[in-house]
Amino acid sequence: MKVSGGDIFNVGQLKHVIFESAFTIIGSLLILAGMIIGFYFLYKALVSLAEKTNVKHFKTAGLLYFIGAIGMIVFFLGSIVIFAAWIFHIIAYFTIPQEAPEITGENPDQPREQT
Repeated sequence: MKVSGGDIFNVGQLKHVIFESAFTIIGSLLILAGMIIGFYFLYKALVSLAEKTNVKHFKTAGLLYFIGAIGMIVFFLGSIVIFAAWIFHIIAYFTIPQEAPEITGENPDQPREQT
């Protein structure tokens, strides 16, 4: 099958179009940057959840997610770390105490009114 400019089944040309295109490189960098930023905010959310529930596995999972996102730069080795983060995340949810501490809407820094 001929297309203007060459054969679409030519592997060398297809490789050039896919891997050496500036759009592919820039798009990959944008996706990687978005993933790192997203996992950073997930880390911050899981740290907050770890403080509220006193389950430290949430903080560990969040840190592993973030390190894994940065590790994706090196030949997708970060995906192994992200998989380990999933496991820690699952363990953290199963170790949440059944009776959570009571959360009130009051500011703890303000003194309570005496009634």
